Amino acid sequence: TTPVAGIRKVIIERMGISWDQVPRITLQAEVDLTNLLAVREASKAAWESDLGVKVSINNLLTFYTARAIRRCPLVNVQLAGNEIYEMQDINIGIAVALEVGLVVPVIRGADQKSIDQIAGETRSLAESALAGNLPLAALEGGTFTISNLGPYGVDHFSAVVNLPESAILSVGSARERAVVRGGKVVPRTTCFLGINADHRLVDGAPA
Repeated sequence: TTPVAGIRKVIIERMGISWDQVPRITLQAEVDLTNLLAVREASKAAWESDLGVKVSINNLLTFYTARAIRRCPLVNVQLAGNEIYEMQDINIGIAVALEVGLVVPVIRGADQKSIDQIAGETRSLAESALAGNLPLAALEGGTFTISNLGPYGVDHFSAVVNLPESAILSVGSARERAVVRGGKVVPRTTCFLGINADHRLVDGAPA
């Protein structure tokens, strides 16, 4: 037996509350990543030599997700009692899997940061999490979370909303798939992106 303690205790409490309290709306779409991957391939040498960072697909998704939220602030809200808070900052939580459980370090002001800043900060937070010395402050203040299970071979899934946030983005595996473009079947690299949102606060259209 294993006692319920530490990170696992927090996960049990928070996920249980979220599942019990949040009426979820789930939306998923297949997204073409071919051009995004081409940009990354063409730019990665310059990013590494000029900026000293390796930019991952997750970093790019964080960069663009933060800017999408800025354009659609209706998903950047939180419920507290009888008030709905429209969050002024866009703080993106990045789910990181550890042997002891899941942690979600936060990139603060992600919509104001460059891709190299996001890449460097994400790597630093992940390294601290894996080493077990991530400060509590790095886990607080998130307004939106990204969960990427693509590296584990998962195509699409439904993530649990990370309260008090109102929405979470799920990212599946990037795979070469047959896509119809201009009336022809062509190979394109796609993945499934999904959003799970608290339907008390976020309706289907803005989600």
